[in-house]
Amino acid sequence: MKALTDGPLPQWLHDGHRHVWQPYTQHQTAPLPAPVVASKGTRIQLADGRWLIDGVASWWTAVHGHAHPHLLGAVHRQLDTLPHVMFGSVAHAPASTLARRLAQLLPGDLNHVFFAESGSVSVEVAMKMAVQFHLNRGQRRTRFLGFHHGYHGDTLATMSVCDPDRSMHAHFAGFLPEQLHTALPTDAGSLAALEQLLAEHHTSLAAVMVEPLIQGAGGFRMHTADTLRHLRRLCDQYERSWDATRGRDHRHRGGRGLGSGTSHPAGSRGMAGPGQAGPSRDPFGWVAAGGCRALAGGG
Repeated sequence: MKALTDGPLPQWLHDGHRHVWQPYTQHQTAPLPAPVVASKGTRIQLADGRWLIDGVASWWTAVHGHAHPHLLGAVHRQLDTLPHVMFGSVAHAPASTLARRLAQLLPGDLNHVFFAESGSVSVEVAMKMAVQFHLNRGQRRTRFLGFHHGYHGDTLATMSVCDPDRSMHAHFAGFLPEQLHTALPTDAGSLAALEQLLAEHHTSLAAVMVEPLIQGAGGFRMHTADTLRHLRRLCDQYERSWDATRGRDHRHRGGRGLGSGTSHPAGSRGMAGPGQAGPSRDPFGWVAAGGCRALAGGG
């Protein structure tokens, strides 16, 4: 079988590859993956000793570089003390400390944290929260509004709010829940179309899903804070939740948005004040653990 890299390949790759189902891979035509044995800083080491620059930061997760000594030290100390305990009905200091620090960093009234294991799951949890919010008010609103070129994850609910025609999930049509999709309101025409769609369907909508400022997987398509202001205004007008699925854009923007807030749509860059265009729920994933393990959260 053809390999992704030249040079000798280790036997473990040949022996194990037939049993591994890799993500986003058509195994009948894909070459053997690159055999990696070590990582350090911005580079990964192949089995033959060569070092390559990890130009995608392992799907945008290793934002501080691979094997960062501070992160590794924290992981080792935690494994020696408390490797794992269920989070239902019990609490522990690391989670409590992280939740408090995240609440201090996030803008507006995003002051509660739900921990999940991935970006997709964090978005799915946010969607369930939006539906439950309306159920608690005696209203059944179970549909969501997404945007063209949007990407929000690979679990069933998150796939349904991705672009149904321009994404890798298009062939699941008929299996996924049907949601509403339209163009981002970046000009007068698209804004008018969005206003019309909300006027017709707002009573069934639980939330609006948007990747703020950049649609990463959809082609690194940029939009301005004005777009988010329009969404905030319309959602306030129809009293909808406003969900910013930030798991993906955090990765594309190098994990920023958890610092001063300047890269958050409700932060200080070009905004009149915190919360003006802020979301009701703010999922973020992968970068939270610096590439050391799966972790996501939602404010």
